[in-house]
Amino acid sequence: MTHPSAAGPDDDDLDHDVDGPDRTAVLPDDAVTRALDELAAKLARDLRGVADVETDAVRGTASCDVLPHRAGALGVWWVHDAESLEVGVGEAGGWEVGRDAAGLARATHVVWAAVHGRVRVCLTPRRTRYAVDLPDGSTLVDERRRPAAALLRGPWRVPAHDAPAYR
Repeated sequence: MTHPSAAGPDDDDLDHDVDGPDRTAVLPDDAVTRALDELAAKLARDLRGVADVETDAVRGTASCDVLPHRAGALGVWWVHDAESLEVGVGEAGGWEVGRDAAGLARATHVVWAAVHGRVRVCLTPRRTRYAVDLPDGSTLVDERRRPAAALLRGPWRVPAHDAPAYR
């Protein structure tokens, strides 16, 4: 899964294997970085055989992609640096949730919503809409315009539904 925030023009020329002690050279050693590292490790353990969990760090930016094996289940991703944290599902552009305790809580909620099949998806001829309800009663909504070719392929309209859980 490629999320828009992580790609850069020179990324093909970079070493993408920054793990372990060297991570502190590219990201702050703070509570948010540690919590996101712990979340990625927990997902890798808990979802073994159900989803692939891929982490990466490049030029002060770290990311994680969770790619489910189950057909129809939505992948989820996050990307963060010293100043921001974004999280997204499927092919959506994602949400800037803030790099603080509240943003971390929102990102974690979105991740588990995808894993447990609690992301609503609505496909129309021209767009895909993703919605995640948050514990505070608000809803994160992201829409992605579909390419014109999607008009020819369909589906013309799929009722809003929850994406399948990973298991």
